[in-house]
Amino acid sequence: WVYDSLVLLLCLAASMLAFKLRGLWIMMPGLLLAVGVSAAGLLAYQHWLLLVPIFGPVLALLLGTSHGAVEYFVSEQRQRQRVQGVFGQFLSPAVLASLRAQGDGLEMGGETRELTVFFSDLQGFTNFSEKLSPHDLVVILNEYLDEMGDVVVGRFDATVDKYIGDAIMAFWNAPVDQADHAYRACAAAWACQMRLAQIQDSLKAK
Repeated sequence: WVYDSLVLLLCLAASMLAFKLRGLWIMMPGLLLAVGVSAAGLLAYQHWLLLVPIFGPVLALLLGTSHGAVEYFVSEQRQRQRVQGVFGQFLSPAVLASLRAQGDGLEMGGETRELTVFFSDLQGFTNFSEKLSPHDLVVILNEYLDEMGDVVVGRFDATVDKYIGDAIMAFWNAPVDQADHAYRACAAAWACQMRLAQIQDSLKAK
């Protein structure tokens, strides 16, 4: 029973150590302990001709460690899907990839930090919108918002806060750090003006 108790303690130790590790390192405690048990059994036989059962303990250690690794990778996949589902509509691929890399660092709640906020809307939009049918208005708005979104999110990695009719509200330096957030906002504002000048004739034609 002493030997069985020792093996059980080793399995528990491997499991507890695995919870502290990430990636393929999860496998290391179980593998090292399995090697240790095998070496101890070999030494016991060589020095004292004592046969110590090692197959069961080694198998238990390897299976326990493998289970922990599988559980970790499944959990990681769920985390990635959760981040994609919550933020995929509002973040650029670059920001989304950085957010995924944080893993367990993604927590609900809030924090205080300095942001740069972008807000834009179309001059005279209310009067303009009253002259169009709902269908035509949606077509034009979709084109406009797609173009501006490609600039703000696609080129300058902003986080979209909301779309309000023709208005766009976005910000930088959250949920991931962006040291040049003020510059990105100014550059995005200027780039939106340039892009709007390029598509203005197309929008007027519609």
